[in-house]
Amino acid sequence: MPRTMLDGLGIRIPNTWLKVENLSGGQRQSIAIGRAASFDPKVLIMDEPTAALAVAEVEAVLELIRTVSARGVSVILITHRLQDLFLVCDRIQVMYEGRAIAERQIAETNIEEVVDLIVGRKFTARSARMAAGPEARA
Repeated sequence: MPRTMLDGLGIRIPNTWLKVENLSGGQRQSIAIGRAASFDPKVLIMDEPTAALAVAEVEAVLELIRTVSARGVSVILITHRLQDLFLVCDRIQVMYEGRAIAERQIAETNIEEVVDLIVGRKFTARSARMAAGPEARA
């Protein structure tokens, strides 16, 4: 049963008999997402799913998010990694102190505008790249 669920979502865990403590951070995160998705939710809320992962693991988790979303599950992604939003989301909502202050369609915005919305003022392109993370600075 676990192998079928993991394979169905494209999660690659070589040995399903390993203890979770022996898996990488990305594998652990993938299993947590897969477990939540196995209950056939209408909505899946993910809070910083890529925060502590290596670059290769981040891509695997983002691909899993795309897979879950393609199956008709609405995904709410809470993240400080703005570049992740542009890879897996349809729209962005910026919140401040628990209130929505802006909403944008991904196709109609860019990372600089999102940073402006977050900080409440115009930001330079360099500052936006810094906020986007190391991949954007390369």
